[in-house]
Amino acid sequence: MSLLYFSIMLMLMGQLDNIAILLNERLVFYRERGAKAYGALAYFISFFLLQLPILIFNVLFYSIGMYPLTGLRSGAGRYGNFFFFMLMSAYCGMFMSYTIAAISKSTEVALSYFPACLIFNMFYAGYVVYIPSMDDWQGKFFPYISFFRYSFQGLVLNEFQDNSDLPDSHDYINMLGFDFISIAGCAAVMFLFLGFFASTFYLALRYVDFEER
Repeated sequence: MSLLYFSIMLMLMGQLDNIAILLNERLVFYRERGAKAYGALAYFISFFLLQLPILIFNVLFYSIGMYPLTGLRSGAGRYGNFFFFMLMSAYCGMFMSYTIAAISKSTEVALSYFPACLIFNMFYAGYVVYIPSMDDWQGKFFPYISFFRYSFQGLVLNEFQDNSDLPDSHDYINMLGFDFISIAGCAAVMFLFLGFFASTFYLALRYVDFEER
């Protein structure tokens, strides 16, 4: 579980540099947008398409060596699930960092928002504190708005569910509170989070402006 949790963490921490990239280019974007040279949609697409192959390569480079070396479950389907959730974590982290940069007035503000968002997702993922052990008002709400939780749950189920090498795997799944959403359900929720963060980034590009005239 620690390996799976901190693998997701690695994918998210790798997106921190995106904040500086966007902030460095933001003034130029504001001026080009104001001059009607191009709009928010074109800028949004250019960012996404440039990062698409880079993130795929980064996740593949990490997982293709780590997966067999750590003895995770063999099989193309199992590895495919692992790769998918890692990639979706990276994409959600990318759009989250872009959104934070787009709504922040300065680099300092953005760098204070990013760890706050990351820590929230980390804490309510079900690893630091198991979801059934959380206070009622927290456990019934916050884990459902943490995309980290669904990625972590998908990876845990991929490794633990129906695993004959782990006879107590079902007990672990119940203890974590991961017994009522399937791998496919977690994948669907990750797509929803990806759409949410992508939409917030686009809306921030379109409507937020910190240019001082």
